[in-house]
Amino acid sequence: ALGVSLMLANWLAGSLRILVTESGRIRRLEFDHPVEGEPRFREVHDVLVAFEGMKTGLRAFHKYIPTELVRILLESRQEPELGSELRVVTLWFSDIAGFTTVSERLGPQQMAISLGHYLSGVSDVITEQQGTVVQYVGDQIMAFWNAPLPVADHPARAAEAALRSVDLVDQIWNGEDGAPPFPTRFALHTTEVAVGHFGSPDRLYYGAVGDGVNLCSRLE
Repeated sequence: ALGVSLMLANWLAGSLRILVTESGRIRRLEFDHPVEGEPRFREVHDVLVAFEGMKTGLRAFHKYIPTELVRILLESRQEPELGSELRVVTLWFSDIAGFTTVSERLGPQQMAISLGHYLSGVSDVITEQQGTVVQYVGDQIMAFWNAPLPVADHPARAAEAALRSVDLVDQIWNGEDGAPPFPTRFALHTTEVAVGHFGSPDRLYYGAVGDGVNLCSRLE
């Protein structure tokens, strides 16, 4: 009886460890790892199936919101609520010059695919330089540095991201191999603005508000 009890306890502990591992990955917003191990209890298996369904839904949602921002909020145990703080940031605005003309030459599906590759490439450069991509408006990208996490050398980081993006655009979206040329305009501006959660109590967005934001947009 003791031997059987130890065996069952070991099986149960192993199944619970799988649940703990999967719940930890979901908390860290890591949705691409398959379940490791096979639980020996049907109830645990059913919970893991529910976890997989949850991961599928969260994978879809995290494409619409800044994942890094959500991860920071989770780690700080802060629930998003309306409010902002004054902070010196380096703002970024960029968009494609003559985008309307380019889009008219391509079909809607091809335009969506090409624009998606473009936005992904430039956004990756911003993220590599510790910037936060706030939103896309058509072909326009808005981002900033030094929020929500501090970045000591944020003006230099933003300038480096702009230079690398220029090289990326010139190399890839230059009209060769059938890819449409995407000549891009960039604007950077370091200033103090209100950074935080805006919108309505049940529908928030994270961003920046202030004269500096308007100025950067006009510079672009």
